[in-house]
Amino acid sequence: MGRSLDFTEFSGGFDIEAALIYDAVHLFAVALSHVRNVQNIEATNIHCGEFQNFWQFGSSINNFMRLSTIPGLTRDIQFDSYGKRSKFDLDLLNLFEKGGLQKVGSWDSESGIQIHGVEKNVGQTNRRDNSIMNKTLVVTTILNDPYMMMRQSHKVLLGNDRYEGFVPDMVEIISKILHFNVTLKIVSD
Repeated sequence: MGRSLDFTEFSGGFDIEAALIYDAVHLFAVALSHVRNVQNIEATNIHCGEFQNFWQFGSSINNFMRLSTIPGLTRDIQFDSYGKRSKFDLDLLNLFEKGGLQKVGSWDSESGIQIHGVEKNVGQTNRRDNSIMNKTLVVTTILNDPYMMMRQSHKVLLGNDRYEGFVPDMVEIISKILHFNVTLKIVSD
């Protein structure tokens, strides 16, 4: 049913959007198959302008997709009660001259970023001539789940506290290692 992909051994180019689309279509196919086993599904014509008519099996498929957990190319696919993908995780890869792609860390929505071997060295730099030490860098990006998201809070949040996701987690870890300050900014166009 599900497939998985070891990104560390993938020799060609890899498009994460293609993997996410594949996982979405795969989840829909699994849900459709499950609902078809329980109910007699018949295709009917529905006109887009008529909101009174809807496909009677749509809510069953939607509910199955929300409640299911299936393996996918981008790891296990599951959703929270709002229909947003949860427990999403990514591998951090480095392209080494010898040896190709190697996993150097990971990120997930619950634990944040984990870089292998960095925990012991956070706050220490080996080079005294660190050219960005004690400087403030501006990281400009776009909002794109799960990489960069607005943090949901009933409090008024300021500065970098307004954001969550892979990019803020990664930048925070790197800034601690290299002793620089960072300001996150959403691109204005």
